[in-house]
Amino acid sequence: MPASAPTGLGSFALPGQLGFDPWLMTDPNNVAALKRDPGVVKVIRDMWALDPQPAVSLRWWADIQAAERRGDVRYARGPGGRLVGYYFCAPYAAIYEAVRPIVVGDTAIRAGQSFTIECAPEGTRVGYPFKREVVTGDFQAAALDYCDPDAPPPHDE
Repeated sequence: MPASAPTGLGSFALPGQLGFDPWLMTDPNNVAALKRDPGVVKVIRDMWALDPQPAVSLRWWADIQAAERRGDVRYARGPGGRLVGYYFCAPYAAIYEAVRPIVVGDTAIRAGQSFTIECAPEGTRVGYPFKREVVTGDFQAAALDYCDPDAPPPHDE
C-alpha cells in the first residue's frame, strides 16, 4: 500500500503513512501540555510501535469522532461544569459522555454514561498482551501511568 493510500478510516492515516498524527487520540484540550512530558512522549511512541492492530484502535477512534460529529457524545463535565479531562493511561484520550446510546468497536455505551478508550502497551515486551478497551465508569483525577512495555502491568506485580 502506498504511504498516502486511503485506509478506510476516514481521514485517519495509519502509523507509517503520510499524514499520520500519533497524538490524534490524545485529549485535544491537554495535548500541548502532555507533549511536554518526556514520559508521555515515550508512551505514545511505544503505543503505536507495539499496537499489533493499529487499524482497530483507529476504527474505535473513528467511531467516537463520528458520534461527536452527530452530537451523540460530548466531553464529560464534572461538578461546576468543569471538563473531567483525560484518562490516566495511553492514549490519554478525553473522557466523553454519551448523549445518546452509541457503539465504540463492539462496546455499547448507554446515554449518560462516561467513557474513554485505552490503548496500553504496558508489559507487551515481557509477554503481556496489548491492552485495547473501551473504559466506562465514574472518572476522577489520577496520576499519569507511563505504561512501561518492559514491566508487568501494576495489577499483575
